Amino acid sequence: GTPLQTAAERGLSRALKDFFAAHYVTERMCLCVLGRNPLAELETMVHKHFGPLPPTPEASRGQGCAAAGPAQPPGPEGAEGPPFSPSTLGRVVYYSPIKNLNQITIHWMLPNTEGRNRYARPHEFLEYLLGTQAEGSLNDVLQTQGWLEGMACGVEASLREWEVFQLSVDLTDKAEASRLKEDIIAFIFRYLDMVRHSPTEALRKIHGQLQTLSELDFRYSERGDSEWTAESIATNMLHYPMEDVVAGDYMMEWDEGLLREYLTYLDPAKSIITISAAADFQQAVDCEVHEEPWYRTQYKTKDIIKCSDMLQKAARQEMLSSQALEEASHTLHLPNPNPYLPTDFGLRAEAVRAYSLQHGGKPVLEAQNEREQLFKTPPHLLDGSPGHRLWYKMDGTYRMPRCAVFIRLARPQPTDLPTLEWELQVYAFLEFLLEVMAEQIQDAQTAGLGLEVGVNITDVSLDFFGMSQHLPAYMLRVLSTLRHLTDSLADYYSLGTDHIELRRPPLTDHEVSSLAKKFEAVCW
Repeated sequence: GTPLQTAAERGLSRALKDFFAAHYVTERMCLCVLGRNPLAELETMVHKHFGPLPPTPEASRGQGCAAAGPAQPPGPEGAEGPPFSPSTLGRVVYYSPIKNLNQITIHWMLPNTEGRNRYARPHEFLEYLLGTQAEGSLNDVLQTQGWLEGMACGVEASLREWEVFQLSVDLTDKAEASRLKEDIIAFIFRYLDMVRHSPTEALRKIHGQLQTLSELDFRYSERGDSEWTAESIATNMLHYPMEDVVAGDYMMEWDEGLLREYLTYLDPAKSIITISAAADFQQAVDCEVHEEPWYRTQYKTKDIIKCSDMLQKAARQEMLSSQALEEASHTLHLPNPNPYLPTDFGLRAEAVRAYSLQHGGKPVLEAQNEREQLFKTPPHLLDGSPGHRLWYKMDGTYRMPRCAVFIRLARPQPTDLPTLEWELQVYAFLEFLLEVMAEQIQDAQTAGLGLEVGVNITDVSLDFFGMSQHLPAYMLRVLSTLRHLTDSLADYYSLGTDHIELRRPPLTDHEVSSLAKKFEAVCW
């Protein structure tokens, strides 16, 4: 029987002790020691503290670390099977949540490919294609129509042979109609069908981008906490051969056969579709009514075959009720190449010794240690024109192809707006900027470029950081969009000689309260 059945028969305490004795053994242990001590000293410490451990019992042998051989990670016998039974798949579930939700969630039971090719990572490929906000994507179309509140996807649970992949779509109030949700579900499966039938070369290009970004994440990762690093390596020893325990999580391989097999599971008949909305629960007909045992919540289910209209729409055998979605479904395409993917990793100051900085009208003398000299050198004022200051400081410590630009826009003085209202209105405008640029920001983040915006009682901040090559272009694009928005919203602004001040109509008490809560949650 299963471990739980065995525990019930023998008593929980005895079963736990037996399980510990059988599985928490030295052959299944992976140890990583990280320190600045000499290697011989570290080995002595290991022998001292771990040498006395008892040998593995004969009955528990043969399931050691992957780094020590081909054995698989340990797992209790008979404890695992498919997460869903065949009769559970291909069904639609309706329930009425306590919260005011309007959500579609789709689950797929997918094969865990780690045992066949641990570096293929098809789930990461799928996460990117479903989560991207690029033109022609699910996100792009649903947001354009004003129906999408948010979207998330990824592996929800991972077992030795199976994994559960989830796509969650939060809809706005504009998408309350049941027929529209049916269209959106059919639209999702049309998108997946487009991915499934995409040519090899197109899929491989996207995979190549993800592979490059993963390599960059490893090559130029910031120094992490030593305790976390040791724990990560020890865990990786359960899954990777010894030569890959450090970089294994960042390694990706193109395996078209495995990827296409993975994509065949993304079919309506192999999914569980959950619609969380009170109105849909009430309107659902031809369903079986159930009550879950813990909270006594009622829900309805029906076989997806009974949703013939949705299936026919998903298979393009019938037009979608929404003309906008129907037209968009014919223009769906894979994401375009990421324009921010770096290819130049040269340092801006290759010869640190030759670097000379004018400071205070006098040349800075070279020190014996150039990095120390650069660290001690204060920022240099490149431009002190009226109205702005431009400072520059070269990094000589990390020597990475990264840079950072910090922009501070001083609050206009004097201003007749109260401090809180000024902060809230600027914050709302910055949120608008981020929403307008969502696609570009996601591409930039994927390629290792960051943007942080904020506002306080004295200034507005825009901070850019990441790989050097495309950061200037990204920064200029954000700033030009910011300027375009201020020009487009001129009716809400008062133009002065020295500043542009936000002058939208006074906020209502509800707006102030709503924005204040959001502002407080983000900034404090």
